[in-house]
Amino acid sequence: MSSFTQLERINWIHNKIQNSAYLTKDEYIEKFEVHERTFYRDIEKMKCRLNAPIELKDDKYSYSDKMFNLPHYLLSEEELFSLVFSTNLLDQYKDSPIYTTVKNILCKLFENLGEDIQYFCPNLNIGNKKNKKI
Repeated sequence: MSSFTQLERINWIHNKIQNSAYLTKDEYIEKFEVHERTFYRDIEKMKCRLNAPIELKDDKYSYSDKMFNLPHYLLSEEELFSLVFSTNLLDQYKDSPIYTTVKNILCKLFENLGEDIQYFCPNLNIGNKKNKKI
């Protein structure tokens, strides 16, 4: 069984396709020592959740858009919820020196989530979904 996380495998797939123009299923299976179903799940996640323009030709996976790049970071729903919840915790420290630093970090994280994820944090006055709390 592989000791690599899905995120690590997806990053490896992305780098492999970016650096050598294609990837084969056998390369992946040899690298991670997993069943081919794991490979197909990772490819499917990249296509459906990360909008990766992956195409298959002659048993080789490549990007149809050579300019494609993965988001800078990937968050699960649970992690996103925790991030939003942390903005509420931050309110308790409004008068402390760390408030501005942490608020700026959270704002940067939210700004890079992407347009397909809707959020609104009224206490930080940031979001891409107006007048609604998550």
